[in-house]
Amino acid sequence: MKMLVDKKVDIAGALFTKTRERMKAVSFTNTIFEDEIGILMKMPKRKDKSEALLAPFKPQVWLLIIVATISMGLVIYSILRLQSFMLELTNKGRKYRNGVLECLWLVYSGLVKQGVKEMANHDSVRILYATWWIFALVLTAFYTANLTAFLTSPEYKIYSSLKDALNDPKTKWLIENDSALEAALEINNDTTFEELRASRIKGRSETFSDFEEARKKVEKGGYIMLGEMYILNNMVFQSYIEHKRECVLTTGRFRFYKRPIGMPMPHETPFGEDFIKFIEQLRREGFIEKWKNMYFPVLESCLPSSSKTLETQQLGLTVSELSSALFMYVGGLLGSTAVVIAEMTLGKKFKCGKNPNVAGKMEKNTAKST
Repeated sequence: MKMLVDKKVDIAGALFTKTRERMKAVSFTNTIFEDEIGILMKMPKRKDKSEALLAPFKPQVWLLIIVATISMGLVIYSILRLQSFMLELTNKGRKYRNGVLECLWLVYSGLVKQGVKEMANHDSVRILYATWWIFALVLTAFYTANLTAFLTSPEYKIYSSLKDALNDPKTKWLIENDSALEAALEINNDTTFEELRASRIKGRSETFSDFEEARKKVEKGGYIMLGEMYILNNMVFQSYIEHKRECVLTTGRFRFYKRPIGMPMPHETPFGEDFIKFIEQLRREGFIEKWKNMYFPVLESCLPSSSKTLETQQLGLTVSELSSALFMYVGGLLGSTAVVIAEMTLGKKFKCGKNPNVAGKMEKNTAKST
């Protein structure tokens, strides 16, 4: 940059971030592309999935399933006992093995898709059976889908924000000496830069001049690096090639301080207008984009999924996402209650016709009269 100010060269054959201070000292070509500040870090290890069997559902959903299973078993037991009492089937007629444990086991069997020998003899209980089986079908479908997603998608432990990175007590951050970011660190009043300044005051940062040395530090662990994304992507690629196509480095998901990138040149240079026209022609013909992808490639294979954060990623189903199945469950209970009331009402009217003792007495009376 000093050679440009002293007009010893006509243009810098390198990319520089356009800042207010630099534009006072030198001129720039038109913006070649815009870039942001990101984070370079060591590729995290995949998270252990020992809790895979419980991961598809949130704890609240598991609690809801337990409560729903017990309540459905108790409701079925209560209705069977009530029907037996009202229709006088406890001692005569069809016998029901409708203890509490048997009813709970019946409901659990429906949840794990096991057959049962005891079949319902009343419409109200049939409605409860159908409601529970459909509810169990929806639950198992959600569980299978979420379990598959949890087991097949890699899960990493990465920083979700700059604050997470700065608050990591085991990590220091690196910044290039005399870079645009370091200059902005001194004058910018944005919240992000305030966090960086506070961390720097605590002695959590170091500066560097050699990119290769900085990359080695990040690869060993205990350091992260802040810089323009095109530089960080290039370092990820170089590390990938050096380690025989193994992803040792990656970039974080968060970005900040979006700035234009250009090529600096001295003020009032006679070649400035020609340079600007030439670069614009390269842009129109697609060479700028081609070279950017060639020299600053983004390795998608070295980028953990954007849905993963520093905390354990949760694929679990929530209670709100299960609302349709819950509405069906409650609707089944209400429908069964309505049918029970109807059965009880009709049972009282036709009880004499259905009671074998009453029917026998009526036949005897008829014979005597004859």
